[in-house]
Amino acid sequence: MVWNEILKRDIPAGWNCFEMQNICNISRGASPRPIEAYMDTTNTGIPWIKISDATEDIESPYLLKIKDCIIPEGKKKSVSVKPDTLIVSNSATPGIPKFVELNACVHDGWLILDKYDSYYKYYLFYVIKMVRYNLLYLASGSIFKNLKTDYLKTLPTLVPDIKILQRFDEKIERIMKHILKTEREINELIELRDNLLPLLMNGQVTLNSCLSHD
Repeated sequence: MVWNEILKRDIPAGWNCFEMQNICNISRGASPRPIEAYMDTTNTGIPWIKISDATEDIESPYLLKIKDCIIPEGKKKSVSVKPDTLIVSNSATPGIPKFVELNACVHDGWLILDKYDSYYKYYLFYVIKMVRYNLLYLASGSIFKNLKTDYLKTLPTLVPDIKILQRFDEKIERIMKHILKTEREINELIELRDNLLPLLMNGQVTLNSCLSHD
């Protein structure tokens, strides 16, 4: 163990401490204004990620379903993300990390983390989960309302030796892929249930017909 002046404690020899902005790029989402003018009431437009999409299941690492959509014109006034993008909530319920698993636009209540080496992917996710309450204390004291971009950018982040990082990534990737696969299957079953239940209740289909069709 060796003394680290930034963290004011001993850390393993060969490890480092960097500000998070030296590991990845951190930017903020954007919202078209007035937002009501850009909402797509048909829900067939561009998925629009809000904080409420994360708070329904805080423990899940993934965002697979989005409630609301915006019209294509709103995309130019927002920030687009692609599947596998890591985002972190910075308002309402700050400090929640999520991997987006669809093409979408991001509300200004989110921070976007990208442009990092591939082996940092899951490490960054779990670092943010681990330090979430420390971030909230630094950002807002006893009232958790906003996590400013600069707090996350300048967060001192303990970084293991690259070989350890790569080994961690290899091991955790298998677990995370299994979680993602399971969550997708659960969502498909929920959608199937929601489609079939009304039909069963009003007699349009029977349980036997569903089983025979399967």
